[in-house]
Amino acid sequence: MKKYITDSNRAFVSFGGKCAYKCSFCYTFSPQFNTVDIDKLKSIDDVLSYVHNLKKKNNSIKIIYISGYRENFIKPDEGINLLETLFSEFKCHILFTTRNVFTDHQIERVKKLSKIMKCSRKCLFACVSISAYDTYEKIEPNSNIPSPPERINFLKQLHANEIITFLALRPIFPDFIIPTGECIKIIDEAFAYCDAIIASEFRFDEDILQNLAHNEEITDHKTDFWSCFDGMAIEKAKVDNEMQIIKAFCIDKAPLYNSSIPAINDIIRIKLKQ
Repeated sequence: MKKYITDSNRAFVSFGGKCAYKCSFCYTFSPQFNTVDIDKLKSIDDVLSYVHNLKKKNNSIKIIYISGYRENFIKPDEGINLLETLFSEFKCHILFTTRNVFTDHQIERVKKLSKIMKCSRKCLFACVSISAYDTYEKIEPNSNIPSPPERINFLKQLHANEIITFLALRPIFPDFIIPTGECIKIIDEAFAYCDAIIASEFRFDEDILQNLAHNEEITDHKTDFWSCFDGMAIEKAKVDNEMQIIKAFCIDKAPLYNSSIPAINDIIRIKLKQ
């Protein structure tokens, strides 16, 4: 997993344990997924020690991602405590991803942190993940996950408080699993509150397909293996047509990227010129 945890001066961190949201498409529930190191991170101090060790091995960490393994904001105040502590300790850019929403008080805390970071010429990126609209419960079966309209309103609130916002429109599923029209609906309602849209293809193994009850139809929709995780047979879905529709719809609305790296680089370049 070293390739994913640190790459291009990035560090990926997460509290340990399995994600309570248990989304049907999530590769972290695959028997192949090894989280031995991450599972040890039970507290903020554990995460700090972990990042310090990564920094020693890689000399420099320019951005920390709070993302990738589980929902770290099921209890938003705990997640925000982690944000504040990581910046205080490492003084670098931070991106966090969530499917949850925050209260007004919690948004105010994030706004305050963002202002502090700006004074140090660092950026805080808030990435709100939405993968479906009308049929979201099909892939997000946990009733504690806020609805797409609630998450779009959360984006609106963050944006209104001058926080850099990304819509994580991922994974993009083949149309027969989640209709592409639902992605268009999300973009249509959310683009005014996004500095960028991140869209990438569905990634799966046999267990994920079993969860979604689509282990046969996907056969003609495979591309190649996803290489972020060493030793895992994770494949990418072929969603070229779906992506073309999304790309065409995003023209003149919001910049579209297939990963967060170029989006972050572009925004940092723009913000630091101001």
